[in-house]
Amino acid sequence: MTVEDAIAFVEQVVEPKQLNKIQRLVLASSWEGHSYQEMATSSGYDCGYIKDTGSKLWLLLSDSLGEKVNKQNCQVVLKRFAKQNINRASKSSFSQDWGEAIDVSLFYGRVLELATLQQWIECDRCRLVTILGMGGIGKTALAVKVAEQVKAEFRFVIWRSLRNAPEIERLLSDLILFVSHQQEIEKPGTIDEQISLLIKYLASSRCLLVLDNIETILQSGERGGNYRQGYEGYGQLIRRIADERHQSCLVLTSREKPIGLSAREGAILPVKSLYIGGVAQETGQIILTSVGLTQIADEAKELSDRTCGNPLALKIAAATIKSIFGGNIRDFLNQGTILFGDIWDLLEQQFNRLSDLEKQVMRWLAIARERVTLKELYADILPKIPQRELMEVLESLNRRSLIEINALGCTQQSVVMEYVTERLVKQFYTEISHYELGLLHSYALIKASAKDYIREAQIRLILQPVAEALKITFDNKQLLKAHLDRLFQTLRAKTAYQNGYVAGNLLNLYWHLQVDLSDARNYSHLAVRQAYLPNVTLHQFNFTHAEIDRCVFAETFGGITCVAFSPDGQLLATSDTGGKIHIWQVSDGKQLTICRGHRHWAWAIAFSPDGQVLASVADDYLVKLWDVKSGNCFATLEGHTYSVNTVVFSPDGRTLATSGQDREIRLWDLKNIKNPPRLLQGHSERVWSVAFSPDGRILASASEDKVIALWDLSTGNCHYLQGHTNWVRSVAFSPDGQTLASGSYDQTLRLWDVNTRQCLNIIPAHSNIITAVTFSSDGQQLASSSYDQTLKLWDANTGNCEKTFIGHTNRVWSVAFSPDNQQLASGADDHATALWNIKTGQCDRTIIGHTNAVLAIALSKDGNLLASGHEDQSIRLWNLARNECSQTIQGHTNRVWSVAFAPKEEILATGSADRTIKLWNYKTGECLRTILGHSSWVWSVVFSPDGNY
Repeated sequence: MTVEDAIAFVEQVVEPKQLNKIQRLVLASSWEGHSYQEMATSSGYDCGYIKDTGSKLWLLLSDSLGEKVNKQNCQVVLKRFAKQNINRASKSSFSQDWGEAIDVSLFYGRVLELATLQQWIECDRCRLVTILGMGGIGKTALAVKVAEQVKAEFRFVIWRSLRNAPEIERLLSDLILFVSHQQEIEKPGTIDEQISLLIKYLASSRCLLVLDNIETILQSGERGGNYRQGYEGYGQLIRRIADERHQSCLVLTSREKPIGLSAREGAILPVKSLYIGGVAQETGQIILTSVGLTQIADEAKELSDRTCGNPLALKIAAATIKSIFGGNIRDFLNQGTILFGDIWDLLEQQFNRLSDLEKQVMRWLAIARERVTLKELYADILPKIPQRELMEVLESLNRRSLIEINALGCTQQSVVMEYVTERLVKQFYTEISHYELGLLHSYALIKASAKDYIREAQIRLILQPVAEALKITFDNKQLLKAHLDRLFQTLRAKTAYQNGYVAGNLLNLYWHLQVDLSDARNYSHLAVRQAYLPNVTLHQFNFTHAEIDRCVFAETFGGITCVAFSPDGQLLATSDTGGKIHIWQVSDGKQLTICRGHRHWAWAIAFSPDGQVLASVADDYLVKLWDVKSGNCFATLEGHTYSVNTVVFSPDGRTLATSGQDREIRLWDLKNIKNPPRLLQGHSERVWSVAFSPDGRILASASEDKVIALWDLSTGNCHYLQGHTNWVRSVAFSPDGQTLASGSYDQTLRLWDVNTRQCLNIIPAHSNIITAVTFSSDGQQLASSSYDQTLKLWDANTGNCEKTFIGHTNRVWSVAFSPDNQQLASGADDHATALWNIKTGQCDRTIIGHTNAVLAIALSKDGNLLASGHEDQSIRLWNLARNECSQTIQGHTNRVWSVAFAPKEEILATGSADRTIKLWNYKTGECLRTILGHSSWVWSVVFSPDGNY
């Protein structure tokens, strides 16, 4: 960056946008290292005047950049801000996220509709455009096509399908993150505030938002356009985008118009709707030809008229004509087919034509909610059928145009899925209310083993509607409980239903309806399939000889401190605050083994390069080596004198590096494990992270002394990288070994050139402490985790944030890329391990744990009460005379490490890892006062003998 570049940059960021002659002189001379006296001598101005100008210039720059600028640091600060400005400029270029938008490379007709929509969006700059039409008419395809045609007009294009009825809060968070370049993590409290924030971005940048399948969040019933209960926030969003001034456009597709839009529409108003009917006869003929049907013009016209020109109806009818009528349209027309007023009429006819097995597959595809593989579908169907027969059924349904098949699997069009789902919900309710078990035996209300966001959709669209219908039928919970208990007893009496999905379905109904399970605890000798039970108390349940199939339970582990993928990506290991190491199968989340041996928090784990050994370190000062297959510990390495916090294998697998609170890095020779380790000494505080370079020649270490050390392992020489202003928590080498990434308590990521040891980029990455940083295997991306409860994905070359992953409810300790760079794993203090799909940003799977260790106890002065502090953030009061818990007090947001009774008053003091002390009236449970001031965990609280302190 030259001095001319610096002056040009400054004139872009300060007000007014131009420096005067003297300001330019001061900036240029300071850039080149001249003193004020030298500036005065060379320019002829008074030295005092030069100093005064300089002082005002540095103040102006400090205010404009939000950072203190002076004569000594101006060059460093301006270079850094100029680089960040370049990054922001690259961010401001065209960004698009097409979500689940369909492929429209083959698109027929709709010339007039496309022209109209393009006019409204580009020329009229409409704020809201709604595309209306019956199911299967082609609304989605038309919306994709017009979005592709106008995308050059917009800085942001984002497409979202509402097929699975996402909650408005989740959609708003998703949209805001996208249009803010992943900067707006702390979302406002109310829906209205979130909408205001979104509209602020819609006003500052031209954005095209497309929401497909709006009808999913509208009520089905007599009066169209009303929002479903819990989805009224969508109405707020749509109305405000229609009413408020901004430069963006929201496009909706729906089978019915949301309420409140008609009054806002007009020829000269920025809100418009387009109702699309059937395709023209010529287009209909092209569609028939595309599915291999030869036509006579008059017959094709009549068929098009009968189907109202509906493209999906035409495809379904054509498939029937080919398979049943030998391709003869006239024979089909002569057999008395009704006039299809709606696609659902046709779907009803087609569904009734299907074989029982075809209907079964259609129902399972509707339950799945997304594309599934043959293997997944085969696992769901009971009783089992030959795979060959299942493939034949899929081919038959594909020929009928009822499903879509590609290399990734099979699924249904949205309108078909909605039809089958609605039919399935009605059938579930009818059978349950009449004490019938047929459907409950053959199908799952939800799939506990599904990806998290899919299971949530199954709950919203299948389980919840069934539950709501049951609540309407039964006046109170006692009647509903009696009905479900009778169904459960019917299951236990009828062996024909004991191997299917009934038990799992009933469990899911019990917990969703919050009905007492006390009379439905005996599941011995039953198959329990797809039951989702992380939040169900299973005390005194009997699962003796039960077949547990794809169920989800709460695992017994604490906060997840570290996650690590095996080199082949098949396994995921986690360590926790209970000292246990868990090894999971990535494909289905199945727990393979638990490694027990550490007595305190296990801080870090690492797989050996060959994937056969897992190393772990913990607060018990020990390093342990485990056999991955058996879960057995075959070696314990002793020598550390304090907590051990980091462990890593060398690339050749011969050396293990460990370090921690004792500040020494130990290098263990794994070929001669009994030999004393080599020591590297140089840090003055705890070492949190160590990493080998890919060639194994350099070891990087990160410490609480705020520096990073680069150790030359052949010579023992050490070079220090300085710049972080707080503890350095994590370091990672890029795969080519040229770049080192570091994450710190100062909330920044830094990228360093390993050869020159210069800082390449400083990224203000998170709003709280950064706990971990890691490179993807191709070196193109960087992931970070933080106390701010998020993960972030970064472009390693530009430093731009590509995606923010939100879902954890407590600080995130660790993050890891899968070897194929398709997933991120994270572990957090909310007792959850999450697997994230990098492409979609969705959480594919969450493994939920629970442990409630007692961390502190105190006895009241009279000896009648015992107070306990717990890992689940609660305080419990125990009546010792009755031997029972008399009260549970909630209020802390992290572990409760200490409890103490006041000597005189009815006051209990508690200290927590949330950095607060709370004073409680322990009789009422009321929090009397919260004391702030600690910058870290509060380990102990105590009253003075007189109770005054």
